[in-house]
Amino acid sequence: MEYEFNNTIDNEMFIYDIENECILPKEEIYKTNNNQETKDEARESLIQPKSILYKVKDNDDITMIIIKTIVILFIISFVLPFIIIDLYIGYTDKTCVNIYPDKLKISLSIYLKVNSYILLFILSIYISFIYKKIQLFAYNEIIRTIFGLFIYISRIIMFGWNVLGAIIFWGYIAEKGNCSVVIYNYLYATFIIKLLIIIVLISNTKNNMKDN
Repeated sequence: MEYEFNNTIDNEMFIYDIENECILPKEEIYKTNNNQETKDEARESLIQPKSILYKVKDNDDITMIIIKTIVILFIISFVLPFIIIDLYIGYTDKTCVNIYPDKLKISLSIYLKVNSYILLFILSIYISFIYKKIQLFAYNEIIRTIFGLFIYISRIIMFGWNVLGAIIFWGYIAEKGNCSVVIYNYLYATFIIKLLIIIVLISNTKNNMKDN
């Protein structure tokens, strides 16, 4: 009877661990299982926030793509009509844009064509920057400074080119009165708009260079 009683106690208090080939107290087995469950729960708690972060990051990327697309569409809808109309007038008009001022070998036709192609080039570069096809900030500070100077100088050149076109128009073509009413009004308005925009862009670039 004593043997059976002790055997019963042994069965209740001890368990044979097959993996480690030893006899362990039940309390030790329970502690081991509890620790393993705690580790599993901790691992799941670490994995779950990461998945949430990835989802948030994906949503942020989609939002940024939508915003960039809206910005691009706005820029294209604003700039592209001017480019198309300028090219159309430069290549087709026969009333006044092909007249050369005295002692100046540049006509309004040449001005309109060159200005349109420059705007197309700038527009393509700007779109590339917005969609990060060209990642300027991946390079060092010297390259960014050189690029900033390039943007500043190119805008000054564009300002001078538009001033030249305005001088040709207001100083010579408008006085002759050879342009049609539609072309005259269009050129008059666009020269004012272009000069104002370029002045704002030059001022903005200059302020950004000072801040940097």
